[in-house]
Amino acid sequence: MIHTNLKKKFSCCVLVFLLFAVICVWKEKKKGSYSDSFKLQT
Repeated sequence: MIHTNLKKKFSCCVLVFLLFAVICVWKEKKKGSYSDSFKLQT
């Protein structure tokens, strides 16, 4: 029982980590496109 519980917790942690990484990359990409448009404006 404890072993399967650990596996569930581990998979949940991995999913959360992946989601966090995707959001970080997406934010960085958005930031990059925003800075590019600001460079064009100024």
